[in-house]
Amino acid sequence: MLGGGAAPLFIAGPCVIESEDHALTMATTLATIADRHDAALVFKASFDKANRSSSASFRGVGLDEGLRILGKVKSEIGLPVLSDIHETTQVPAAAEVLDILQIPAFLCRQTDLLVAASRSGRVVNVKKGQFLSPGETKNILNKCAEEGCERVALTERGTTFGYNDLVVDMRSLPLMRAQGAPVILDVTHGLQRPGAGGTKSGGTPELAEPLARAGAGAGCDGFFTEVHDDPPSALSDAATQVRPEVFERIVEQVLAIDRIARRDERESEPSEGLARSRRLPWRPRVGSWRQRPPPSRPCSPVSARSSRPPSGPSPAALVASRSAAWASRVSSDASSPRRSPPRARPPSFSIRSKRSTATSAGSFPATPQCSSATAEKTKS
Repeated sequence: MLGGGAAPLFIAGPCVIESEDHALTMATTLATIADRHDAALVFKASFDKANRSSSASFRGVGLDEGLRILGKVKSEIGLPVLSDIHETTQVPAAAEVLDILQIPAFLCRQTDLLVAASRSGRVVNVKKGQFLSPGETKNILNKCAEEGCERVALTERGTTFGYNDLVVDMRSLPLMRAQGAPVILDVTHGLQRPGAGGTKSGGTPELAEPLARAGAGAGCDGFFTEVHDDPPSALSDAATQVRPEVFERIVEQVLAIDRIARRDERESEPSEGLARSRRLPWRPRVGSWRQRPPPSRPCSPVSARSSRPPSGPSPAALVASRSAAWASRVSSDASSPRRSPPRARPPSFSIRSKRSTATSAGSFPATPQCSSATAEKTKS
């Protein structure tokens, strides 16, 4: 579960897939940590780093090999997986394997990429550009809503602060959350110093724990952390990744703070996501979003959107209706005798996982699958 009253979701893994053995080793280590703290975990690793500072830097193992390895993480370790997509042509293949399609910060306003990802039937995580204000993320949600995709998360990864530096503005977290989507804090990229090393980026990973604690206090729904068993030897973002033992401390501290920071949200409307059972084997459920029929149109780059007749409410109407619902909830909750009015919270949605079977009664409606091949695979 992500958002609503669910406990924080942790997204963790190495910056880039370095090898199959390394990916499986890191996934096993992180899954053990998550189990120890009963935390929800998604494994992340990029199959291609398309925006490296230098053309001589390691980019990754490529789309086909990367998806094969991530598929093995799902089947052998049982974790849902996330990776970046950079082009619309990557979406169909990525949607066959990935549970979450991530839009990089530099591409957060690329309409065709957002549309293709929104049509895939997968959860979409959009990283807010370092150049974007919190209020402008509403435009991102509108683009996704126009394609019928409401299972969208926004990730804060810092704002450009002069040359070669980023700063995480904590005000942006509740402001983005008020737009109607769960908000994730990118702990390690928020500590990056872009281009500070000339041909590579620098960073301050020693500040990862205090930054994560601040995000938990601000009520974040999820935490993104790049973790490596030997950061100095990492093939990408060696200056910002943290070791597994640091990640475990982050998980422990975030969960402890979250129990207090978002207590009012859970008391006002308990979520079934809090009672998730991660150790049960995953089984497809009748009517679940993984079993919906394929879409009537292919998951491909947009070619004639203007000629497609509009159907259903406009994206602005969808966002307006959700905002009105949250405002009504806050107004009613504020009249209760609690210490202070609870903050408005975005709706929750489920992320398919072999390690979790619980869903919330208020989960977002499912969107169609990307291809008939996926639907047939799910039925089998």
